[in-house]
Amino acid sequence: TKTNLAILILTFVFGVIAFPIWVHHNRSHFPNSFAMRYSDFGPPSSSYELLGSEWYQWNSQGPDDPNGRDDVKVVIYRNVDLPTVKRTYPIFKGKSDYRYIEYREVMDFLEKRMEELKADQ
Repeated sequence: TKTNLAILILTFVFGVIAFPIWVHHNRSHFPNSFAMRYSDFGPPSSSYELLGSEWYQWNSQGPDDPNGRDDVKVVIYRNVDLPTVKRTYPIFKGKSDYRYIEYREVMDFLEKRMEELKADQ
C-alpha cells in the first residue's frame, strides 16, 4: 500500500543518513561531520528546500548534458561550529562544492517530510 511504501522509503532515507554517521563517527579523525552526495537526499524536487540547487553554486544553472550531474557534496555536522566545518571541507571553485547542514536541521527536515507523507494517507 501507499503507507507501507512511504514507511519503507523513510526507513531507507534514515538508514542512508544513520549508517554513514555511525561509520564516520567510528573511523574519522573529525567525528563531528561527514560528507554525502547530493543525490543521497533523493530527487532535487524533494531536497531543494534543504540543500538548494543540485548544481555547483558558482554556476547559474546545471550542466548542459541532461544526464550530467555536478559533484556537489552535503556535509552534515553537529557539536562543532560552522567555520571549523568549512575549514575541513573547503569550497574550491571548479573543484569541490559543499552544502553545510547542521544535523538537527537535517533531522527536522526528515521529520517534516514524514509528517507530510502521513498527512497524504
